[in-house]
Amino acid sequence: MPQKKKSARYVNIYLELTLADTLDRYSEDSGVPKTRVVEKALAEYFVKHKITVRKTTKREKAQKAMTVAERLMEEADEQEEEQ
Repeated sequence: MPQKKKSARYVNIYLELTLADTLDRYSEDSGVPKTRVVEKALAEYFVKHKITVRKTTKREKAQKAMTVAERLMEEADEQEEEQ
């Protein structure tokens, strides 16, 4: 029976070389996908540091997009004033 596809998205990260090599080696040796190793590590970190894990709401995403758009407009205005 096929596995149920989970809700997910791609995240690009930049790791210190030793961590990246260790992750590669562990994943290869254990057969555990790197994604699963990182998910587990993040979940444990969030629990340890009492960080609430929740999905971002559509409203929060829209508010963030508006904030970014406003900042870009302000920067464009500043550049026009400089010219």
